[in-house]
Amino acid sequence: MSLAEKITFLFENLDEGIDPRTGKPYRYKEAAAAITDKTGKEITGNGLWKLMTGKTQDPKKSTLEGLAAFFEVEIDYFFDNATSKRAAERIAARAAERAERQAELLDLLEKNGVPQVHLRQLSDLSPAGKQMIAQAIAQTLRVEQLEREAAERDGPSSK
Repeated sequence: MSLAEKITFLFENLDEGIDPRTGKPYRYKEAAAAITDKTGKEITGNGLWKLMTGKTQDPKKSTLEGLAAFFEVEIDYFFDNATSKRAAERIAARAAERAERQAELLDLLEKNGVPQVHLRQLSDLSPAGKQMIAQAIAQTLRVEQLEREAAERDGPSSK
C-alpha cells in the first residue's frame, strides 16, 4: 500500500476518522485540527489532503508522528509493509466485530417494535442527540426496575 492508501485506510476504518461533533467522516481541515489538538503535531488541512491524495510522498517526520499518535498505531505502520499489514488485519477485524454488533442491535430493535423509519432517523442525529436518547433509555430502565422491585416487595395488590 502507498502512504496515501495507508492513511486513507486509517480514516475509513477507525473511529478516530469520524468527527465526534457530526458523527460523519472528517473533512481535511477538521481532521487536521483534531490531529493537531490531540497530538500537538502541527498539520494543515491542505497538508493532509496532499498526503491522502498522494501529492506529497515525503512528509515531515512530525506529521507522521502526529498521525501515528492520533490513530494510536506504531510509526512503523507508515514505513514497514509487514507492520502495515498486521495493523490493517487487526483494524479490519475490529471493524467487522463492530459491524456485527451493530447488526445485532438493529435486529434486536426491530424485533422489539422499533420501526425502521426511526432507526434511519437515529443515524441522522448528532452525537449529542444520540447521547440524549441513550440517557432517556437508561432513565426509563431505572424507573421500570424500581417499579418491578416495588411490585415484588408489595406483593399482589388487593382490591
